[in-house]
Amino acid sequence: ENLLDAERDVFVSAFPFALSVYEDMDAFNEWAGFRKDVSVGDVGLKVGGFSDKFMMPGGMTNPQKRSDESYSFVVGRVVSFKDIELALGKRVLPFVLAWVDTALGIIPVPMGREVFDLEKLEIGCIVAMNADIKVDVAKDEDFEYPNR
Repeated sequence: ENLLDAERDVFVSAFPFALSVYEDMDAFNEWAGFRKDVSVGDVGLKVGGFSDKFMMPGGMTNPQKRSDESYSFVVGRVVSFKDIELALGKRVLPFVLAWVDTALGIIPVPMGREVFDLEKLEIGCIVAMNADIKVDVAKDEDFEYPNR
């Protein structure tokens, strides 16, 4: 079905390949260089930091980003999380499944403890990540078997 000019419910998730955890937005903004307000050009405006729902195309500030790469930089607030295991045949993959409030809404974000430093992960903390964003645009009925 045509997606242009269409409105439908979708399911969104983020799969991070770089992720950091911050106690709060003040800690994230300090890391990002906002220890004090920053002037924007010559227009007289000042910026005091990022939003806890900030999002931008990934790599905009990374000169090593390849032109064929496509990912997003996402900031969000953790609303819940739990350790889970996913069994794929005989292989068991342990990870944390966090629900993070972002510009895309509250989305699931899987995070491996062996991949990311999650020591400070708690409800209300901030995560900042470079992630592949996946959107399932199918309608529920697309997954129903037709009557035979």
